[in-house]
Amino acid sequence: MKIWNTRTVVVLVAVSAIGLFSTLQVSALESSGVGALPANPRPDAPRSKSIFVHVAAQGSKLSDAVNVVNNTDKERRVSVYAVDSQASSDGAFACAQAADEKKAVGSWVTLEQTEVTVPAHDTVKVPFEIQIPEKADAGEQNGCIVVQDTSTDAKQQSGGVVLNFRSAIRIAITIPGDLHAKLSLLEVSQHQSADGSVVVSPHYKNDGNISLDATIETSLVPLLGFGKSTKGGQFPALSHTEASFNFKHENLGWGGWYRRVVTTKYTPITTATVKDQVRSLPERSDIVFIAPTTDKLFIELLVFMLVGALAVYAIRYRANEKLLHSALSDYRIKKDDNIQTIAAAHAISWKKLAKLNQLKPPYTLKHGDTLRVPKASTDGNKTRRK
Repeated sequence: MKIWNTRTVVVLVAVSAIGLFSTLQVSALESSGVGALPANPRPDAPRSKSIFVHVAAQGSKLSDAVNVVNNTDKERRVSVYAVDSQASSDGAFACAQAADEKKAVGSWVTLEQTEVTVPAHDTVKVPFEIQIPEKADAGEQNGCIVVQDTSTDAKQQSGGVVLNFRSAIRIAITIPGDLHAKLSLLEVSQHQSADGSVVVSPHYKNDGNISLDATIETSLVPLLGFGKSTKGGQFPALSHTEASFNFKHENLGWGGWYRRVVTTKYTPITTATVKDQVRSLPERSDIVFIAPTTDKLFIELLVFMLVGALAVYAIRYRANEKLLHSALSDYRIKKDDNIQTIAAAHAISWKKLAKLNQLKPPYTLKHGDTLRVPKASTDGNKTRRK
């Protein structure tokens, strides 16, 4: 789902070819064009600085206004109109086209002017009224106020495609009644890129009749070692829609087994009349495997082979030492013995015999002391131990 930032003015860019327009989604406005802002933000409603937020009963009438802003160096001719809202294919908030039939909030709005001329670097206020139908459903109802630069030089042609730049502000009206917030985490999927990054995508469904601010945090915690990765943020979950949110975790090229954790808290966006404002979903946790990238896999295989070879050597060495010590007996040193004669008599190298008995140069032997020697040395046919 594309992120909708309610702290900025929003712009919608429509691409038309042969008069056909697609549904538009909300994105951030560039300061160099024509845009719009709510003209009457309220101190008690911080969101009213960027969207029209109202609570109104069935049959009531609201008055508000939109500021049409011209950030260009030229005078602009701007069209102003209201449309219904739509949910895009990925659950993002979107505004219908001017040509679409108005069946909801778009039909409730009456603008004092539908076209204005805005001087360069100036603002024109356009008042409007919203008439709430007598049978409007309780809950959140959404629409859009759209401003579109209709000046001749606002259109650009390239390859037969005409670009029309539009800005839109969301209208969020809460109708009192049975208001309920209900967010569910349906599933969590993930996708791994060739560079080793992993995108974790929790998929939500809002069965409530008001939109929610969902504060989402995703974590990948290695089962061995360190390097926990946490990504998250706050995103809107529109009423009666499903949406996926993507969180990119980088620098996971070494791969391995991870515990994937998703935590979610949510609050209503447009109203303060729903009890238990901050709610939490049960933590979602599971174990996932992340494959290492090709270059990291090659290094890991080399390290694994080296460690394996060292382990085999250590096991064999300890086995040989254990076997050797299990076949030792005590030998009492005689008057004329030296380390070479004793080693030769017991089919073992004198250096190994010295090491076996922890003797140091000059390897002086004392009559009557004992040495550990191989038991098999008494058999002259035994192979000499190196």
